[in-house]
Amino acid sequence: MEPEEYAETFSSTVTNGFIALEIAIGDNLRPFDSLKKFTSPVTPTELAVSCKLKERYEHSLDFDVPIPLLNLSQRNRSRLASVLPNVAANTSSLLECFNEDGPKGYDYSNQLDTLMWLDHDNKSCDSKWINGNLFPTGHKETDTLSNVLDFGCGPGSLTIKIAEHLPNAKVYGVDIDRKSIEKAKENKAKENIPNVEFVLLENDHLDESWTKKFDWITMVYVLHDLPNPNFRILDIQRVLKDDRIISVIVPCVHSDHKMNQGNQSAAMLMSREPAAANGIGWGVQTRAEFIKSHGFKILGLGAGGKSNEVGRSAVPVCMPHDPDNGQNSHAKHFGTLYGMEYNDPGLGQNLYDKDAPCAVCRVNYVSSVVTIPGKSTCYKGWNLEYSGILVAGQHTDAGASAYICLDQSPDVLEGGSEDMGGYTLFPVKAYCGSLRCPPYIQGSLVKCAVCSR
Repeated sequence: MEPEEYAETFSSTVTNGFIALEIAIGDNLRPFDSLKKFTSPVTPTELAVSCKLKERYEHSLDFDVPIPLLNLSQRNRSRLASVLPNVAANTSSLLECFNEDGPKGYDYSNQLDTLMWLDHDNKSCDSKWINGNLFPTGHKETDTLSNVLDFGCGPGSLTIKIAEHLPNAKVYGVDIDRKSIEKAKENKAKENIPNVEFVLLENDHLDESWTKKFDWITMVYVLHDLPNPNFRILDIQRVLKDDRIISVIVPCVHSDHKMNQGNQSAAMLMSREPAAANGIGWGVQTRAEFIKSHGFKILGLGAGGKSNEVGRSAVPVCMPHDPDNGQNSHAKHFGTLYGMEYNDPGLGQNLYDKDAPCAVCRVNYVSSVVTIPGKSTCYKGWNLEYSGILVAGQHTDAGASAYICLDQSPDVLEGGSEDMGGYTLFPVKAYCGSLRCPPYIQGSLVKCAVCSR
């Protein structure tokens, strides 16, 4: 058997295992038996009442789909296969959660293997990874941080890595799961890291003595799973020092679920009321609005050379909100850096002359990320990160520019609505000639997709 054929067979076998488990759960809950009693279409709420199930889990039956494994590396397929027996062993606990009067969820007290499986990748997060993916912009020197909080630390592997990265800081890890904290303390003793402490969050409140204590707070794959994010973010604000930073890593899933086709991270969409938590389906855009509504700024300013400068850099950059500025320069020869602006009504009237934000995203379990111009979907075997239209500089401008795939629902920076002639973005149109028409159409906007595998 050829390697590619073997990989596909292996992936299908693992996928079928999860599909079989989902079918078994559905068969046990018997929603179709209840559906037979209705003579007209019903809502998920009505079906949940009829089945005596929680509405949140009735929605999950509608939206859950098996994770498409074909796009994972063979090592990660094997890892996913290894957790299937643990998931299957807890099916009875899961079924209890579906019942109308059942528990909201279950902890890891009887599934330590699953807990350690979830924590596996954190063990490889060395200083290079922390600097590139987590370390807060503006804190170039680690000595500027004295107290750090890892909220939702789990078994503590990442917390310990942060403590190793910041030997002069005191790092705290908190979690609501007792088994996780017990394991974290074991890991601390094994690694012999003196500047880390693990605390069980027992009363829904962080320690009152921690008010304005922390220079930096991390939340890695936690925010979307909080049962009461409004309450929790206020508590986190209380313990964060003024003008300091929270680093949040969340699944890269669009809030508009139609945009998630082909995105394996969106395989479990639980984001409807009355969900115990917003879930992955909360989406990046809605989460960003939630964060900003509580007074936080999302770091990142799009920037580049001025549009009419012949020698400007063609490649834009993502700049922080809190730069470390150099000395004032009177040099006669220099490059320039201007803010990025949306500069054509074709992008939407609400975007015209608005300043463009930016974000640098980390995608888990992929080795390649590509922009495919002219397509709004990905080719077989690739996962869609987002889609939109292709933008670039105005074709008559003197300065060079780069093609950028602009999300179909772009954000703007607050307060930026003046035409400064900076790094301007215009929609790209197709022109026939060397570009064959058909299949292309003269003057049509060029769609694009960002894909990973």
